[in-house]
Amino acid sequence: MKILKKITVFIMIIGVITFIVKTSVRATNEQRIELIQISEKYKEWEKLSDEEKRKTLQPPIFEVPFIESIKRSTYNNLLRETVSLQTKYSLKDNISINIKNQQKVGSCWAFAMSSVLETTMANKNKISGLKYSPMHMDYKTGDLFERNVGEGGSILMALAYLASGYGPVDEKDFPFESVYDEQKNPQSKSYLTDISNVDLNKIAKARTTDLKLFPNIYKSFTSNSITYKNSSSVLSSNTYSEDEVKAIRNIIKQHIKENGAVLAGFYSDMGIVASTGQIVSDYFNANTNSYYSDSSTNNSNHAVTIIGWDDNYSKTNFKNGKQPLKDGAYIVLNSWGKEFGDNGYFYVSYDDAFIEQSILGVQNIKQINTKDYDQMYEYDELGINISLPVVNDARTAYLTSGYSANVFSRKDTNKTEYLTEVGLYMLSTQGVEIYVNPSNDELSQGTLVASCTGTNALESGYHTVKLSSPVKLTGSKFVVKVKYINLEMATLPLECDLIASGLGTGSAYNLYNPATSNPGESYISNDGTKWSDLYGYKVDSITFKDTSACIKAFSTYSSNTQNPTVSVTGVTLNKSIENIKVGKTASLTATVTPSNATNKKILWSSSDETVASVKDGVVTGIKEGIATITVRSEDGGYKATCKVTVEKEQKEEKVLVTGVTLNKSNQTIKIGETFSLTATVTPSNATNRKILWSSSDETVASVKDGVVTGIKEGIATITVTTEDGGYKATCKVTVEKEEKEEQEERVLVTGVTLNKETEKIQVGESFNLVATVLPTNATNKQVKWTSSNEEVATVSSEGIIKALKQGTTVITVTTIDGSYSAKCDLTVTSKENTDDDIYKEQENEESQTEKIQAKEDNTKSNQILPFTGLKRIILLIVIIGLVLTIYYIKYKKISRYVK
Repeated sequence: MKILKKITVFIMIIGVITFIVKTSVRATNEQRIELIQISEKYKEWEKLSDEEKRKTLQPPIFEVPFIESIKRSTYNNLLRETVSLQTKYSLKDNISINIKNQQKVGSCWAFAMSSVLETTMANKNKISGLKYSPMHMDYKTGDLFERNVGEGGSILMALAYLASGYGPVDEKDFPFESVYDEQKNPQSKSYLTDISNVDLNKIAKARTTDLKLFPNIYKSFTSNSITYKNSSSVLSSNTYSEDEVKAIRNIIKQHIKENGAVLAGFYSDMGIVASTGQIVSDYFNANTNSYYSDSSTNNSNHAVTIIGWDDNYSKTNFKNGKQPLKDGAYIVLNSWGKEFGDNGYFYVSYDDAFIEQSILGVQNIKQINTKDYDQMYEYDELGINISLPVVNDARTAYLTSGYSANVFSRKDTNKTEYLTEVGLYMLSTQGVEIYVNPSNDELSQGTLVASCTGTNALESGYHTVKLSSPVKLTGSKFVVKVKYINLEMATLPLECDLIASGLGTGSAYNLYNPATSNPGESYISNDGTKWSDLYGYKVDSITFKDTSACIKAFSTYSSNTQNPTVSVTGVTLNKSIENIKVGKTASLTATVTPSNATNKKILWSSSDETVASVKDGVVTGIKEGIATITVRSEDGGYKATCKVTVEKEQKEEKVLVTGVTLNKSNQTIKIGETFSLTATVTPSNATNRKILWSSSDETVASVKDGVVTGIKEGIATITVTTEDGGYKATCKVTVEKEEKEEQEERVLVTGVTLNKETEKIQVGESFNLVATVLPTNATNKQVKWTSSNEEVATVSSEGIIKALKQGTTVITVTTIDGSYSAKCDLTVTSKENTDDDIYKEQENEESQTEKIQAKEDNTKSNQILPFTGLKRIILLIVIIGLVLTIYYIKYKKISRYVK
């Protein structure tokens, strides 16, 4: 009994703790949202001494989780489809790669990045033999970030250097030997020329317009297992499944194969014995040239270039006593010359603690001799280092969209100038809309000039968006504002002096100390109406100092806009899913962006011509099955796809009309007033639902599409007649003269809005659109609802939408007074989850047999604790505790009588 009593008491304590935890979580959820979340790895790095920091790579201030870093359509495809990749692949088998040697300088990150650029040029652009200068990258960022050259760097430095157009510079224009000399200054460990004695004004020989940040994978180890996480934070990290890890690695592999090498960092303990050149390391196997470390408590201190992979690379190849649990390794290029490893290469295990924590790749780079723009406007020369979530005014909920804007002063108002491109950083995948006010600094004004949403949304990294048409700048100032869209949580990318703003620990090694800002330059808004100047913007105890919105603007002068070659930036299809019958056809429309692209030629193809063929966008069903129709732009090779399901032809029976009704049988109106009649044809699935409207006296009251207008005093009968069957319904309309007093008091409608501009629902679902007529005291607030495709969805006179079949339609509300209208773009999906959006995470509970399952919604919620396996265990413990408690009390009661 004593043991039972102790167990019971223990379980009761667990129950109390569970209650406290749940209560604490509830309290936390009711608190205001914490806006700034800096990675744990960065916080640990900040605590290091300046000397220790110089020996390590600066970890990311933010982290890029898998689900936030890629487009939702890409993620869902990875969940549903098996990606077919070679088990072994190496760029060195297809292109010539330069083997670099950084000698005794700590510039590994710049050497690795220059190799990424060179391999991308050779592999994707088919331009070989290029050599870019890593030391110019090191020196120029040393100048920008006010840091010592040759003493380490970071991925973000490389990103800023390229995005601001400072490089890459040819090696011959800034050779390594011109700044490095071990004999000139033997007392110096850096052996580098002082930056003050170096000319950094060199011409960039390529322009990098798209760079990609890959998802973070953090690893923790036990003797027989590895846990993969999306964050270094102990409290807020989520665990990846094995299949998700495989999917992330597939993304990296696909990028290497299609584009070029990627830059990665890892912890290296490798030292070289000067006299023998032998590598000394606890983790490096010199016999097989392989490296694996499970020491996740260290810091990443060396950057390398991943150029391939080998899924079957045996774990026994790694050092005895330091072998991973699984086979597989990346093929890695080092920057220690051909004497290191296998002619400069070595293998790093997939499961090395650091190799997948921070990876950067180049998606688009082009060779140039001179800049292809005349002016670049920017306040974010140091690049992004933080992303601010968009919240409501009360800071109790994340919002799905938000705005940032930069006001730029033109550099030469005497020249005719055109805005042609906008540069944007992203820390998570977001849809963006770009607006420009070319005339002045008024933030409320602006025209939509570019949109990248849905399957064209921008992934984490840096992107240059070409405007569909150049915008002529007419004022001394102009505004570029960006709307960021993500239905889980929109964020605003910023460059920020963390220490000055109170977000750091006050370290002397503050890389973003050179950041500057001024009033009237950068603004943010959660609704696009109320704007806050980032200069001195306050959030709780934090005051943002030297903080700017990450928006760049590129312009050309009129001489460069005469018959320019406009490159293709993307291609889209009007449908991503289509169902057709055998023998039937469907039309797909491809849209090449920008609309004024010079070469708009496209190529069509089908993944299975025996199921569905395609010619000039017309798809023909051949036999039952599924085929993917692909359109590819000749310029740039951009792709868009449509999944086509071909079904067996079924004979449809005609459904006859049995009647029609009107929502009103009597109505009195004034002269000049209007009201709307809604006709309902029965049954709802009638084949021919066309109707005709008529008035018994057009001089008294007229009718068009159900909208009745009073013409003069009198009585008229409005009749609706079905085309099928000639069924009728009528409404008696009395038109009265409007009194003078009433005319004076009448408030005219000035507009109408909807509570939603876009919506996505499944077949069989319904929801309510709410129309707000403006002004709120308007005399006639009547509205009429219509659906552009009633086969997809219908709308009632009260704004209730019902989804009937898969497709798209536009729901329009129109005011009777003034005919003002507002629209909602509606997408109806099948009950299978085929969402191709980037925004909302999908719950894929029905597809338990899929190899990888979609993640649950990771948006913030007020749920106390999700009913996960942990919660079930806790609940079970509490229940057992209660049962044992009751049993114990009952036993004690019985035992008293036994005594």
